[in-house]
Amino acid sequence: MFIRHLQRTTFGSGMLAPMADAGVPDSKEASAVLERAKQNMQRQKAIIDGQNEILKAVGIGMSRDEIAERNNKRARREESEHYFGSKMITVAVFLSDVVMWPMAELLERLQVYRTRPDISYFEILRGTLRTKSLPSLYASLTTTTLRDLINSNLRAFAHAGLNRLTARTRLRDHPHVVEGLRMAVEVGSWVITYPLSEYEVLQALHIEPPRLVPPLAVWLRILQPWKLLPNLPHVLEVAIVGVCSIKAVDLTGAAASQLLTRQSDNLFHMAMDCIDRNLLCYAAYVVSSSILGSPAFRSIAIHHGVTTAYMPGEIGNWRVVMRAATANIFFYGAVSTAVAVLGDLVSGVLFPKTL
Repeated sequence: MFIRHLQRTTFGSGMLAPMADAGVPDSKEASAVLERAKQNMQRQKAIIDGQNEILKAVGIGMSRDEIAERNNKRARREESEHYFGSKMITVAVFLSDVVMWPMAELLERLQVYRTRPDISYFEILRGTLRTKSLPSLYASLTTTTLRDLINSNLRAFAHAGLNRLTARTRLRDHPHVVEGLRMAVEVGSWVITYPLSEYEVLQALHIEPPRLVPPLAVWLRILQPWKLLPNLPHVLEVAIVGVCSIKAVDLTGAAASQLLTRQSDNLFHMAMDCIDRNLLCYAAYVVSSSILGSPAFRSIAIHHGVTTAYMPGEIGNWRVVMRAATANIFFYGAVSTAVAVLGDLVSGVLFPKTL
């Protein structure tokens, strides 16, 4: 039960009788005594009110309806926090990708084009940002986005069909065959979207102009996969790079989920865990594509008549490439963390911590 307030707020005449007997006939002194008594009662009431608030916070002395209402408010608040947190993570990843896109394209160009060994990555980056227009800095953004959307949907649809087929047939007794089919699905999705991958590389190398949507000829090549047979080695090379990069990201994400999961309800901690996992996945992608992608990118460039590219068998200026990859990972983490900190400040305004 709540701590009840004292019922008596004033002194009656019976309370003052002992004072008169004690020789306190002055009315001013009696008024002062009454005033001090009232002040004491007000202080006691304030203490009791505070105790009642604490008891309410822990649910003691509340009715079932009041407890249910409090729990519903808390659940709605937590749901709003998680929704805001998921949106904050999405915005952080999107802004990181947008900010990092010119550096990602520059990394592809460094893997392909011959560069002076004495020039640093930051000098190349500074010159690129100073001399290139905004569309050219984001030349392959829409093409890559469309390629990834089509690729992921193709893989999801094929894997769902394979799961149903495995459940209904005796394939479930042959896990190695199922794994082989899954790998074929992964490679097949990259083979189908190879025209978009090729066009994305050509845009990143500034061989093709920036476009919002690839031209019709690229889409027709997707609908006519048999025309890729003469160029099959390059197609498989790009497909293997794509599959290995995705596998590196998946394995890194799984390991990070085990290592970076904190038992915390703090919105900022949960957001940072997700951003840290995404940063590790980004690092895995950058490193794998830097190591495996160089021969594929060079093959595409040479196939389209680029004479200033490293040959597919050449090592190239790996020092500049790895410095560029390291810088990209660092800046990606800095942008993601900055957005998470800003989101935490906003969430503190939207969801103030109260009892």
